[in-house]
Amino acid sequence: MEAVARLKDYPTSPRKMRLVADLIRGKGVANALSILKFSTKHPARPLENCCCRQLLIGNNTTPMQTLMPVNCT
Repeated sequence: MEAVARLKDYPTSPRKMRLVADLIRGKGVANALSILKFSTKHPARPLENCCCRQLLIGNNTTPMQTLMPVNCT
């Protein structure tokens, strides 16, 4: 299952945001969140928050048994 998360109206240059987005594109959720958590790039924090929000929204539509154990704090 593939999900798309969008971050709009964030005040940073598209090139800087694209550098961080290319790091996580195509990765699994847990791997992408760990990459964002330890990244020193400026746009990594808002992308991490966006991915966590999308994960929580996506998990609300699935049964409780299929939730993935990912820490989003």
